[in-house]
Amino acid sequence: PLIEEGDTYLNPPNNQQWNLAIQRELAPTLSVQVAYLGNKGSHIDIAMPINDNRWVNGTNLGPQWTNVGYNEGLTNYTNIASSIYHALEANVTKQYSQGLQFICNFTWSKLIDDGSFDDSTIAGAVPVPSPNDLNLNRSLGSEDVEFRLTTDIIYDLPFGRGRRFGSNISTGLDEALGGWRISAVGVAASGTPFSVTEETDPFGSGGSYGTLPNRIAPGTLASPTIERWFDPTAFTVDPSNSGVLGTARRNILRGPGEDNWDATIMKDFHFTESRYLEVRADAFNLFNHPWFGQPNTDIQSSQVGEITATAITTNSRELQGSLKLYF
Repeated sequence: PLIEEGDTYLNPPNNQQWNLAIQRELAPTLSVQVAYLGNKGSHIDIAMPINDNRWVNGTNLGPQWTNVGYNEGLTNYTNIASSIYHALEANVTKQYSQGLQFICNFTWSKLIDDGSFDDSTIAGAVPVPSPNDLNLNRSLGSEDVEFRLTTDIIYDLPFGRGRRFGSNISTGLDEALGGWRISAVGVAASGTPFSVTEETDPFGSGGSYGTLPNRIAPGTLASPTIERWFDPTAFTVDPSNSGVLGTARRNILRGPGEDNWDATIMKDFHFTESRYLEVRADAFNLFNHPWFGQPNTDIQSSQVGEITATAITTNSRELQGSLKLYF
């Protein structure tokens, strides 16, 4: 039955997870682990247009229900969507010894779904292309990140009295140069997917179908820039009121990735065993690598393919220093 406020025949959403991991010790403080992770979501909520114009062989037959109080563009929230996630994870861990500890994680994954939760807010996301065939919407999820590498390092620099280098330096020189330690946290990740869009309305005004263009070439560039992230000439526009569903699909291109390192250098100046002064300097986004947002996806826009914003508000390098007295 047609229900304006929602589907009364809903199945409870559920999630299944599974994993398999193999770990091996390479040295007394060094180990490596490789794991496979899977995650399947069933009966996920999705907004489905249920009273849009019906098109048969290019002819607009109008909304299915016109005289029973339902408007064109009516949306029914139901939970017939699903998702699947597969990931290969590898990490190398070194426990603290000889002044060094670190953990390095690498993930290679893929998320596929019928409609992501963030599709209504993410640039380049589109509604369901056709409620008659949900498979046309099945593609990479809007939150998919293909590759992700994270690193966390802490290292006591081996210089100063009682250390590997400079063990015989004077006390005064040791106060200045010895005993420093550094730490760093780094993230490198590929960008999330986006859909190429158009301004025309192939299925009539007031409808809520996705407006995806035709794809006549891959659309990717060997060396994308913020002025031209993808090739808009790889897509053509569907005429308005044509009843034609574009051949492009949801989330077929990928936006800019992330490359960020935060670092700290610090040293303790002890007056007694429990009283000391901590001198510290922090650098956020040490290499000043911007994390750009998604490009303009509208192939009919004069700014198509341009990136005009960053993915996060604070995106430039920041430096700070601090003194902290413990007593």
